[in-house]
Amino acid sequence: YESVGSYTVMLTVSDGSDESSETKTDYITVIEPTDEPDGWFLQNPYPVPDDLYSLNVLDANTAVAVGQGGTIIKTTDAGATWSILNSGTSVNLNDVYFPSMSTGYAVGNNPAYGEPGTVLKTTDSGDTWDALSISINYDMRGVFFIDENTGWIVGDGSYGQDGTVIKTINGGDSWTEQSSNIDGEIRAVFFLDSNIGWIGGEGYCALTTDGGSTWTPVDITTEDYQYVKEIQFLDANNGWIAASTSLYQTTDGGNIWTAVVPASDEYYSSVYFSDANTGWASSEEKVFKTIDGGANWTEQIDLPGYGGYDIESLDFSGSTGWFAGTEGIIYQNTDGSWTEMSSSIFPDTHTDLKDLFFVDENTGWIVGAVDNIWKTNDGGHSWIEQTGEFWTVYDVDFVDASNGWAVGDGPYNDDAKIYHTTDGGTNWTEQTSGTENWFAAVDFIDTNNGWAVGYAGTILHTSDGGNNWSEQSSGTGEYLNDVIFLDSQTGWVCGTNGIILHTTDGGTNWSQQTNSNDNNLYSMYFLDSNHGFAVGAEITILETTDGGSAWNEITTGSYTDPSYNSITFADQLNGWIVGDNGTLLTTTDGGSTWTEQINPTGVDLESVFFVNPTTGWAVGDNGAILKTSTAGEIPVAINEPDFVDTEPQKYMLHQNYPNPFNPTTTIVFDIPQAAKTNITVYDITGRTVDNLVSEYKQPGRYSVVWNAGDVPSGMYFVRMTAGTFSSVKKMILLK
Repeated sequence: YESVGSYTVMLTVSDGSDESSETKTDYITVIEPTDEPDGWFLQNPYPVPDDLYSLNVLDANTAVAVGQGGTIIKTTDAGATWSILNSGTSVNLNDVYFPSMSTGYAVGNNPAYGEPGTVLKTTDSGDTWDALSISINYDMRGVFFIDENTGWIVGDGSYGQDGTVIKTINGGDSWTEQSSNIDGEIRAVFFLDSNIGWIGGEGYCALTTDGGSTWTPVDITTEDYQYVKEIQFLDANNGWIAASTSLYQTTDGGNIWTAVVPASDEYYSSVYFSDANTGWASSEEKVFKTIDGGANWTEQIDLPGYGGYDIESLDFSGSTGWFAGTEGIIYQNTDGSWTEMSSSIFPDTHTDLKDLFFVDENTGWIVGAVDNIWKTNDGGHSWIEQTGEFWTVYDVDFVDASNGWAVGDGPYNDDAKIYHTTDGGTNWTEQTSGTENWFAAVDFIDTNNGWAVGYAGTILHTSDGGNNWSEQSSGTGEYLNDVIFLDSQTGWVCGTNGIILHTTDGGTNWSQQTNSNDNNLYSMYFLDSNHGFAVGAEITILETTDGGSAWNEITTGSYTDPSYNSITFADQLNGWIVGDNGTLLTTTDGGSTWTEQINPTGVDLESVFFVNPTTGWAVGDNGAILKTSTAGEIPVAINEPDFVDTEPQKYMLHQNYPNPFNPTTTIVFDIPQAAKTNITVYDITGRTVDNLVSEYKQPGRYSVVWNAGDVPSGMYFVRMTAGTFSSVKKMILLK
């Protein structure tokens, strides 16, 4: 197509006579491409912030890595670019192996206690993955195939029982459980052919010569907690093991193992030999090389950074080597030296981000465990380190493009920190807090009036921009995690054990509000003085419609469920929640219902912020910065609903078609019972744009056309109400 817009496709079916012909109309919408992807995408780090637990190199250009939160990434250009692939799961993936260029397998944890472990398969070089069915209700740790059909998976077992070994000979269509004779979890597996193989667990290795029908355990070491992480054999006699505190070698097929490096505090995770003399091994943040079969080892790289990174997996194809590890680090070796292929705006340090604030689509700040504050002027595509000396900062708030505050922790036996800027962050000055209790949150309603809350019930207030802070009595010793004020008088605070405090006099008096949920609460948002939300541990969402006199549970779970860490709204209808394990939810009906959105990471997300109903960011662990310019949604062209010739069974507002559109679109809705019906169009500010239907409707399916010729391009919302039913859909107008 030469231009953007909606195109009509018509299909006519006829037997040759006009009377019997039938025409079906459909639509194709061509959208102007943008510089940013649809949905949520990562701005930092590259390619992912997730811990990578396994890497398999297919050839000099192609590698696949798996890891935290269901992460699968792939390169086909020697690491210059990486694609984030859809695994279909959010569990940790622990190992990946390709017996051929096209067919690969990945294994991981079980989604919940008592459910089967995760096994995935691809037949298109990793571009798409399908889940395979197994009956073992434990985490799966390792996988190895000798061809596309025959392979083994190892994993955990019941306490005091043997670890898991299962085998397939038909590409994973069915699995046979084998007796491993090794207690506890098994993390490593390697086979030379269909008969000879090895598995490794805690302090033991077991070998088989009959394809796993029988396994003979061998004691590797008498040291406790010596977990076997990886096994490699060059032939039936010569092999190596990477274990917790040492590397081991065998020359007799695994009957006797000898430590080839002294036991140490190093935690060895991976080993690879290209021949009998040349090999590499990784331990924590280091890679070693030997050219004499393991008699001597030379350190090749020691990763920088406070606390160091952990290298989890190392693999080679010919002379090209790779390793991957925690926080998404990826390095490549093509000339004897290691070069980083991953990147981050935070060099040489661990970077858990805690909060962010934007004043418009371009200008924003992020804070966290980075001992600094960072600013962007281009919507997050680049970040500038701010001037100042900072401790860990947990929260940041701005009232305009110039005036902002940030709060956090301080050194031992010193005041907790409050920082202030009047020039958009070019310079930050420290304000006197007068307390050693760290701060979790800060909220200002103008350049003078603000509150900071934190440890042990601490609430501070200022009426002069922070030049002077005074303590207010909270009446509680709970940790206070968030504070929100609507004006100089009305505010709320939430914290541990379900504590919710409310004030109507600027904090002179705080009263505790009734809440039957005692989970820790981490974030609050109020749409007005009556309608508000609080979120917290164990997928807790609380809602009030009377200013907090009563709080109702929308969702709550158990200790195994992730925490919801932050909630925000862009307007009365559109809101988002982020949480642990990459959790990301959205609502388009003011919080009545919440749905999950696709997220490119599985790390914990700590804060979310939107400047309008389409543009927002989220931040979290390992320096993760996510952005969306499409409200987190991936727009698709929605076609006309299939016609039904029976009365509808339920109220329904169908997606408009075409969508996106210009300038007209059709809205279809179903009425199962007679009711007063309203169809109303709103803009992103919540202002009514058009009333399309306002009348009593009998049961049936109806449609109405909206002509948007007089309104500008953008996102609009159509809302249907009928009796107690209410539903909202998003519409995109492109001119």
